[in-house]
Amino acid sequence: MDKKTIAYSLARSGLGAIPFGGQAAIEIFEKLVAPPMTKRRLFWEKKIGERLHKLESEGKIDLDALSQNDIFINILFQASLIAMRNNQKERLEALENAVINAALPNSPDEIFQELFLNLVDSVSILHVSMLKKISGVILNVKDIDKLLKETFPEMEQNQTLYQHVWQDLIAKNLISIRTDNHLGYTITRTPLGNRFLDFISENTK
Repeated sequence: MDKKTIAYSLARSGLGAIPFGGQAAIEIFEKLVAPPMTKRRLFWEKKIGERLHKLESEGKIDLDALSQNDIFINILFQASLIAMRNNQKERLEALENAVINAALPNSPDEIFQELFLNLVDSVSILHVSMLKKISGVILNVKDIDKLLKETFPEMEQNQTLYQHVWQDLIAKNLISIRTDNHLGYTITRTPLGNRFLDFISENTK
């Protein structure tokens, strides 16, 4: 029994233990949760199945071999669990791309795959959006706040949020800031940040 099924069963048994109106609570829970959960699962299975079939038809993967690959199966399970509790299009696309990239030859080591999936699960869509906009090396930055406002003009509406996300990207070693006393700051996406984006982006090769 997978974690999703266990969690659902526990919720059912917990609601059933309520002395007054327990059965009604279960019925409400099933009405609210079961249909959208089923819809999400079917949508996810269809998307992943279609893309894996396409890769096999192109000779890029062997589904029989993949079904025996424990590392891939682990990643597929983890990504599926995350997908079931999300409805954000960008996050679902990132999870879908991660599964497909995990299926391809020369995919990252298992520890990196797990790390990147955890990032998809834990960071916001804004994290990924900001990380994507920091491409290449930005030299001689005198005023970081000014750079952020120029790069993310929408930041004016919520500076506190953007500054928090920016600091979090630095703390997670996805963005690097180096200081030169004479020239100012050098800002760049780290190798880890680049590998993370590669893993959650569609492989066009």
